[in-house]
Amino acid sequence: ATELDPARVIYLDAENGQDWWRDGLESMGAPLDLPNLKVICYPDLAGLDTPKGAKEFLALIAKTAAELDDCVDLVVFDTVSRFIEGGENDADTWSQFYRLAIQPLRDQKIAVLRLDHLGKDADRGPRGSSHKLSDVDADFRMTAAKAGSDDLTLTLGKRRRQHFAQTLTVTRKDGPLRHELHTSPASFIVRTADGTVVSLDPDTNALVADLDQLNVSDEFGRDKARKTYIQAGGSIAARDVVWAAAVRFRKERAKDGNQP
Repeated sequence: ATELDPARVIYLDAENGQDWWRDGLESMGAPLDLPNLKVICYPDLAGLDTPKGAKEFLALIAKTAAELDDCVDLVVFDTVSRFIEGGENDADTWSQFYRLAIQPLRDQKIAVLRLDHLGKDADRGPRGSSHKLSDVDADFRMTAAKAGSDDLTLTLGKRRRQHFAQTLTVTRKDGPLRHELHTSPASFIVRTADGTVVSLDPDTNALVADLDQLNVSDEFGRDKARKTYIQAGGSIAARDVVWAAAVRFRKERAKDGNQP
């Protein structure tokens, strides 16, 4: 199976502050040393939709990346609207934000996660210009079953690629604080630094890797794929749900043009 190396993350926090992070990490039982995470609280930057702010931002990312062995996988904005200077309802604000600050990260194969607030009408998505979402690969909207509930649902509002689940259900638990995913094995999919698309479910990922290794056609359904796999010498004894997930994953991967 393909092993996923720990992601190296730069988290730009303009919402919470250091005390919040200390309390949160302690409640999650996090180790004192987190070498793959760099949190920068309230970074002193001009708006990232301006040339000055974008230049300062990219310099900050480069400087922080040096502390991560010059390797960054993900940059998080919390929340994205606090990193702009122009009007939130102005389409040009988000065009400039993407062109000046985000596109250079994508050119370096660095993923970007933007946290945002929904407007008064959640069905209409985040507040501000609709252009805010024009360049994102996926837009997930998180809602709770009721106020204060630990049962959370992430619903896909928009996607530009195949490899995103329509719905993810999550339960928040204590002792330590954590979030458990309650969704089918193929639903949570990522792209590694070298561009490989993989499932985060280890059982699904192992079966997919073995099917690829034995050249079992990704056009086969579950039963035919399993029969061909066994005839080819495959030895993984996977549950039906894992087989269904692996077959669906390989079909969607092929449809999206991402061959192993």
